[in-house]
Amino acid sequence: MNLGFFGDTHYTNRGPSRRNDNFFETQINKSLQAFSIFEQYNCSVIFQPGDLFDSHTVSNEVKARIIKLYKNNLKQDEKILFVSGQHDTSGHSLYTLKNSPLAVVQAAGVGKLLTAKPYSILDLEDGRTVQVYGASYGEPIPEPESEMDYNILVIHKMIGDRELFPGQELTKPNQFLRNNPKFNLVLCGDYHYRFSSQYEGRTIVNPGCLVRKTISKFDLEHKPSVAIFNIEENEVKFIELDIRPSKEVFNLNQETKIDKLGTEKLIQALKENLQGPSGQQDLKWKNLLLKVIKEKGSSDKIREIIDETIEEVQG
Repeated sequence: MNLGFFGDTHYTNRGPSRRNDNFFETQINKSLQAFSIFEQYNCSVIFQPGDLFDSHTVSNEVKARIIKLYKNNLKQDEKILFVSGQHDTSGHSLYTLKNSPLAVVQAAGVGKLLTAKPYSILDLEDGRTVQVYGASYGEPIPEPESEMDYNILVIHKMIGDRELFPGQELTKPNQFLRNNPKFNLVLCGDYHYRFSSQYEGRTIVNPGCLVRKTISKFDLEHKPSVAIFNIEENEVKFIELDIRPSKEVFNLNQETKIDKLGTEKLIQALKENLQGPSGQQDLKWKNLLLKVIKEKGSSDKIREIIDETIEEVQG
């Protein structure tokens, strides 16, 4: 019995500043490859571990395309089972979930948000029921109701097998399994690079991000994949997707305007101008800013930083 695993998908029509391809169409193409693999391996259920979308402000076009993509590639009455990542909701909070793209995906009937309440998906031949629990970004890890079941946890948390920068606070995969012994299988997102590990017969897996977003060493070495997990054999198989070489889709040499300006300086200037003396948001300045970036055709990266800074000031 096979389960299909996406990693973080980060759907958006605002491509990273260093990408020179049609980023959204690349994401769609990779998703179609993934669904073809899931069908080839006859996957009973498909999971996604958060950051389904790159931002809670993605356009209606993006939501509509993703809903259509899922409807056309899922089996009848099948849903993607997911949790929420910090990119999916305003303020990185489930309190704003009802106004997020995830709420639209759920309402369309193609996705289900996993919670601390178990969701039964399968009955195994040995009599156990497969129960799935969810822990969205920032949520506590749920306590399984029964150790007699086959318990799966889908979680959006920074768990990984190598530090991405010196001093990073990172939970190692086996450490997480040791600390949470009642889960037979853990699927995690947030960390963008694939790994799998086993401890005392239990498994943790992350297929890695569906896309390469930056020109960091780790991203350039990353090979977008999906994972197939066989419950009976307790075995993980990574299937790499067909991708173009980094040099074809990334601007590897030319320094971008945002690099020259400096992200931190831009964010600080935005905060100072968006807030008046009382700390309240200056709506006139905000409206002027939005008008200027529209007329000047500012890059997607600058627009993304502005959107996130406005959100932080509002929060």
